[in-house]
Formats: sequence, C-alpha cells, structure tokens
Amino acid sequence: MLSRRLALTLSAALLLSTNAAFAQAITVPTMFGDIAIPDQPARVAALGWSDGEIVLALGVQPVAVANWMGLVEKGVGAWAVDLFGDETPVVLEAGETNFEQLLSATPDLIVNIRSDNSEEAFKRLSAIAPTVYGPEGTAPYAASWTVQVAQIAAAMGIPEKGEALIAATEKSIADSAAAHPEFAGKTIAVVAKYSDTYGLYLPGDARFDLMTQLGFVPTQPVIDAAGNNFFVEIGSENFGLLDADVVVLLILDGTVESLKADPILAKLPAVIAGRTVYPEEDVMAAYSAGSTLALEYSIDHLVPLLAEAAAK
Repeated sequence: MLSRRLALTLSAALLLSTNAAFAQAITVPTMFGDIAIPDQPARVAALGWSDGEIVLALGVQPVAVANWMGLVEKGVGAWAVDLFGDETPVVLEAGETNFEQLLSATPDLIVNIRSDNSEEAFKRLSAIAPTVYGPEGTAPYAASWTVQVAQIAAAMGIPEKGEALIAATEKSIADSAAAHPEFAGKTIAVVAKYSDTYGLYLPGDARFDLMTQLGFVPTQPVIDAAGNNFFVEIGSENFGLLDADVVVLLILDGTVESLKADPILAKLPAVIAGRTVYPEEDVMAAYSAGSTLALEYSIDHLVPLLAEAAAK
C-alpha cells in the first residue's frame, strides 16, 4: 500500500530530519496552549484513536498504544501491525488510561489527538512527558486524520514528513474518485446499529468524509443534522432518514449476518434495491479507524463494494 511504502521511506530519512528540527526546542500549538518539546522524542506514547497508526505511518514505533479497536495484541489494525516488526508496545485499554502502565513505557512524548479532550487527563499526562492534544477548536473524538498527522508530525519534529504523508493519502483518495466517476452526485448515508439503536454518521466523521471525498453527496437530512455532532441517533418513526442512493450499513455490537437480517432496515428502499454495502469486520474496522494506513486499506476493500451498489 502506498502509505506503508511511504512510512518505510520516512523511517530511513527520520534521523537526519529530526536532528535538524531539535537543534533547539520546538513548540506545538494545542487546545491547552503551546507545548514545548525540548528534546527529540525517542519514545512516543500514542493514546488517541488511531494515533498509534499515524506514528507508525511516520516511521516510528510507539512505545505505548491505546487499544481503541481491540483488534490485535499490539493495539493497531492488521493493516498497520507489520510496521512494529519484532517490537511490542505497552498496550493500554482505551478511555481510562492506566497511568502506572503508561509510566512503565517511559515515554518522552505523549500524543492524544483524537480523544475526549479532557483537561484533567492532559494535566496528569503532562506530569509524565510533554503531551500534545489537537489544536484549539477540535471537537472531542472529531480530529480529522489530516489534523492528527500534522499535530503528531510537528510534535515529533518532522512536519515535512507529515505533509508528504497527507499528500500521498489525499492522492490515493483522489485517484480512486477519478476511477469511479459514477459516484459523483449520488447521495450516501452511513448508518450504524448498536443494540436496538440506529443512527447516521455526519460530516466531520472520518467515515462520512471519506464518502464525500470519493464523490458522494449527503442527503438533505444529513445536511440538516450536521453541526458540531458527528453522529445522530434516528428513532424508528424517522427511519426514512436513513435512506439514500447508496447506504453503508455498519454493526457495532453484532454480526454482519444479523445486520442483513434486520427486519426494520429491510424496509429501506436502498436495501430492497440492493444499493447497500455491508463491510465485513476487518473492512469496517479500517473504515472506522480512519488513519492513513486504514484509509488505504478501506480504499482497496470498500470502494469495489461501493461501485457494485452504485451500479444498481
């Protein structure tokens, strides 16, 4: 995959670039002020959603990773785990940081970009090592992958490597959109079910934003619901709001088979017409992870399914 090849190239060039960057301390603007990083970080702890995969894509093996996806023993998706090689990080449970466990990894930089933006957690983490969150104005769990890359690359002293990674990933998405002109102008709905609850992902969420970058457009209900939220629950009386030219259906706490057998979703016109995509577990996980490496995996595996649905 392009981003993985780029990550290996970045790793080879990392030493020269970071030595220059840390001739003097740098500062990174964040929602909690400018964070000073006095020395080149050699041991990076990645606590935000997909932050670990971004660090790997930039050519560095993090010493600690929060296991947001619960996918593999190293806390990242199958599309990223090979970049650890023989190294194994300290794997932290996501959401409630075990500070003693984090201390055991002896990080000299902590990144927590796509997170709940807790100031209390920021203060506790900063007592361990310089800690970088998203820039001012970043909503909880809503930092885009481009913001993640830019913030993490800046904190590591390799902003130009971040720019290259962003450009390479954007090119992959643009190339895929160009290869599928049939996506342009078709409406899209990205629907999730968990327990007995249904909802829509909205602009600002990595899953939905990838669809618009590929050429799809939001339905009017999605436009109306858009705001600071990246997800909105839909009651059974408003199930028609889940319909679109193409509908991506995700199951968060069950099986794809159970989702396909859902009697309520079966009534949607898109489901009846077969204009639906049911990503399997690995594709759904990559689609949700939203890192550069995960986006490359999603493009490879999700776009063909979108093409089949759009053709109907």
